[in-house]
Amino acid sequence: MTRHFPVEISVSAGACICGCLSILLIPPDLVYSFYLAAAIHELGHLLALYIFHIPVFAITFRIGGALIQTGTVSLKEELLCTLAGPFCSFLCLLFVHRFPLWAVCALIQGCFNLLPLYPMDGGRILRCTCLALCPHHAVFICNTAALFTVAVVCMLCGILFLHTSDHLFLFIAFYFLLQTWVNRKIPCKENRY
Repeated sequence: MTRHFPVEISVSAGACICGCLSILLIPPDLVYSFYLAAAIHELGHLLALYIFHIPVFAITFRIGGALIQTGTVSLKEELLCTLAGPFCSFLCLLFVHRFPLWAVCALIQGCFNLLPLYPMDGGRILRCTCLALCPHHAVFICNTAALFTVAVVCMLCGILFLHTSDHLFLFIAFYFLLQTWVNRKIPCKENRY
């Protein structure tokens, strides 16, 4: 039995501008490696959803990543399906000698996705863990971790901005981080990865 689900492609104007600038200014092999690493990451999530027989209703592709809309999942299933993406990203390191650029892109994406900002993987993992261990304090812990992460990353971006000449990369990374922070409120009934 095959599963059919709609594929929706949506791109915000700011993300489109950043994406076009990166394509124009970044070497093509780096762009290809980045998108291949992102595809492997998302396939990890889809494979876990398939293993747990969780229906997928829609995938929304964006320059900054993909959102997968699924049926209802338990806390344990959400945690395992969320961990599958970074796990597949880190598996790409097995090919570092053969495809070093791709492996490094996968490593960076895996680490970036583990930042504790909901709805990124790290935010989902933290939320699932907190809901399982200390449900009464889960919201406070998740919000505090997210605020601390944004503050630290903003300081690091500021320091790097003063000490590097590659400001475009910092601008793109900072834009995606802020976009994630601003759009963090997604209804909890819509399970997305």
